[in-house]
Amino acid sequence: MRNLSTDLKQLFGITGRFYNFDLMTDKEKLRLDKYLWSIRLFKTRRLATDACNDNRVKYQEEPAKPGKNVHLGDIYDVRTEGRKWRIKVTGLLHTRLKYEEAIKYYTDLTPPEELENRKPRRLPSIAVSA
Repeated sequence: MRNLSTDLKQLFGITGRFYNFDLMTDKEKLRLDKYLWSIRLFKTRRLATDACNDNRVKYQEEPAKPGKNVHLGDIYDVRTEGRKWRIKVTGLLHTRLKYEEAIKYYTDLTPPEELENRKPRRLPSIAVSA
């Protein structure tokens, strides 16, 4: 029995453990904390889990648990240290990829006024001696 993964590997001539063409379907399971980590909203999976447990991730205006299954088309409101996000899931990603690839798996729906209200980070002051 052939599958799409095998066909893609043969078509592109790519093999090896770093290339995973096992495409996700909407029925396959992916935890919310792992998804948020893999699309690079959080630096570690533990930070993504803590954000879910601290009610900083919401799905349909309700707090989302870290073990919630992610589905294509889901929309999440996420508060990180730097900003608030509103994202729509466009693809399921199990592994952490570089930023340029990871952004293809969600759409940023954050309203422009939210981006304007973002607080700038304070830089530590450095004492200068004369």
